[in-house]
This record gives sequence, C-alpha cells and structure tokens, in this order.
Amino acid sequence: MGMLACLFIRIKNMTVAQLTTRNLILFDLDGTLVDSATDLFRAMNISLNTLQLPMVTEQQIRQWVGKGASKLCEDVLLNLLGEVEPSQHQQLYAEFLEVYAAGICVDSKPFPGVIDFLDYAVRQNITLACVTNKPQKLAEALLYELRLDQYFKLVVGGDSLEHKKPHPLPLLHCMDVLKSNTKQT
Repeated sequence: MGMLACLFIRIKNMTVAQLTTRNLILFDLDGTLVDSATDLFRAMNISLNTLQLPMVTEQQIRQWVGKGASKLCEDVLLNLLGEVEPSQHQQLYAEFLEVYAAGICVDSKPFPGVIDFLDYAVRQNITLACVTNKPQKLAEALLYELRLDQYFKLVVGGDSLEHKKPHPLPLLHCMDVLKSNTKQT
C-alpha cells in the first residue's frame, strides 16, 4: 500500500508532459491492489485441517503472500514441519487451490485509494495491467468479483508464461503485448 500511495502521489505531481510519457502501469495483485490475506488465511487453514496438519496465523500468511500459491504452500509446510515433501506439497497445493477458488472473495477488498488511483490513471489514458504470481484463473476471478477487471487491459498470472515474477519475463511480456517500453512503463 505504501508503494502504491507513493506512486499515486508521484503521478499526480507530474506535469502533463511528464505524465504523457507513461502509457503503461503494471500492478501486482495480492498485497498491492487487494487485501486478500483473510481469504487466503481461511483457505489455507481449511486445507491444513483437511490434511490433518496444524494451523497457521493470518500474520504468517500476510508475510508469505506474493510469490504464488505453490510457494505459499511450500512456506507453510516448511514452517509447520521443518521440511517439504513433494507429495505432501502437491496434496496441500491441490486442496488449497480448490478451497480458495470456492471462496476467493469473501473478505478480500481493494486497499483504500486503489479505485481512486485506477480511475485517475484511466482518465489520464494510461493503460493498466496486472502481473501476479496468483494462477491466471484465480487472478481473473478475484478481479472480476471485486469489479476491478474493467481497469486492466491485460492480466498475467503466475502460470501464464514459462517464468513468473521475480523473473522479468511477465513484465516484458506485458510491455510487448501492450506496445510499451521501459521508459513508458
């Protein structure tokens, strides 16, 4: 949220000439645009309970969010058990995706100021894209449920390309598809 607020202030303080040099803004989803931690926390603990594993706290989930569902499951298992067995990881990952998809937007909401900023960017004719490590279908579902999908010309999920963030491929892909470059993004 802090980075988003800083970006908003920076863009609002740009001159018209400076602003027109930016034609694309790329956003992360969880923890940047949307506070989804409560729904992720609920889905993870339901999944852990189903697999008869100990629970985690919402604060732990907040610390681990942002690297994709597979990495979240890995971090949870590592924290709870001290190691990650591939079969156990796959079980938790599959269960988590199913549970999370069924309740993707119970408590999730945009952070304060996000919609105002997105409206502002659209009024300035700036193209917006969402680049997330969340699986593509889940990212699209969450944006749709929150009525944020209308703002984004492109959504790139963590399973959309050969590499996901922090690899530069998803960002470069967005710039290529949306005809932008690093100076304009």
